Amino acid sequence: MAALTRFIGFLKPLTATHSLITRYSCASANFHSDVSFHGRKPGPPTTSIIPHAPKRPTSAYTLYIKERMADLRKENAMSKVTEIMTAAAAEWKKMPQEERQKYEDMHAKLKEAYKLKKEEWDEKVTSVQLEQMEQAKLLEKEEKIKRKIKKINRDRERVYSLMGKPKRPPHSFNLFLKERLTLGTESPKEILIKAGKEWKTKTEEEKRPYVEKAKILSKKYKAESQAWLEKRDEADKVFEIEQAKKNEHSVKPKSEKDK
Repeated sequence: MAALTRFIGFLKPLTATHSLITRYSCASANFHSDVSFHGRKPGPPTTSIIPHAPKRPTSAYTLYIKERMADLRKENAMSKVTEIMTAAAAEWKKMPQEERQKYEDMHAKLKEAYKLKKEEWDEKVTSVQLEQMEQAKLLEKEEKIKRKIKKINRDRERVYSLMGKPKRPPHSFNLFLKERLTLGTESPKEILIKAGKEWKTKTEEEKRPYVEKAKILSKKYKAESQAWLEKRDEADKVFEIEQAKKNEHSVKPKSEKDK
């Protein structure tokens, strides 16, 4: 029962993320082609070239980081990038408002220039082009979520491996193939093709040594898996601590004027 509870707990974050992907996919698939944007002239659906939208203005904090990063790297030559960024964020938080004002003024100028460019861009873009961009954004979010799930799963499996999670045992044919790969002088692809044909022609008696060895390895794997379940909770805690540290380093402070 405890093992089942742990398994359900493991599935919960993946289920939540999957529902988020589904929502974005449905929104993208159901995007209406006749969307009307007030004041926009219609344009051809796919042949139109979408002009590049102006980039949003850089925040005051990012402007400070760009200016300060070179010096911080020299001052902390032996430190990791994440540690340098943490130190920079701490400096920004402690910085007096009169010193911050320099970067906030720079941000304000960039913001005004952005508004003018955005107004010019709005005049050029058609309703169909806007729709295409919205669809592209939804697809990009979907791909980003998928990549995040894959990365989380890779990180989790890495922690599990370090904590002693047993590897699945090879099947009888894989044992036979491994033997052929160590003995053969041809390319792995050629050995694989020949081994497959040879395995099909082997009698049950000739396959028996590999089948028996696979059974022994499978039995050992089941015993190790049972022992692993007892360590699973500890491995999950290590993984959660690691993820929390990563999330902590990824947070960027923002002043009220940057928001």
